[in-house]
Amino acid sequence: MRRRIQEPRTQPSRPRSSAGALSRNEYEKLAEFRYQLARFLRRRKDAAREEGLQAQQYELLLAVAGLGSGLLFTLVNANRSIEGNELN
Repeated sequence: MRRRIQEPRTQPSRPRSSAGALSRNEYEKLAEFRYQLARFLRRRKDAAREEGLQAQQYELLLAVAGLGSGLLFTLVNANRSIEGNELN
């Protein structure tokens, strides 16, 4: 049962009360979003485990893979500098 989540609106579908109460429809959309997010995060954890990684290691690899080449180069140089300082 795969549902497609609609793009969020810039304006709420109806004005909220001063207490910030949500409509039934808004609660249903939030529940669906939370469900899909939990599924995504569970798949990421499973993928990391299958590769023998902890979830945090996998997240770091994803973050580094998404860096631009200039920033990645800077991180590599910083690491080399740190390693060089440890040898002295």
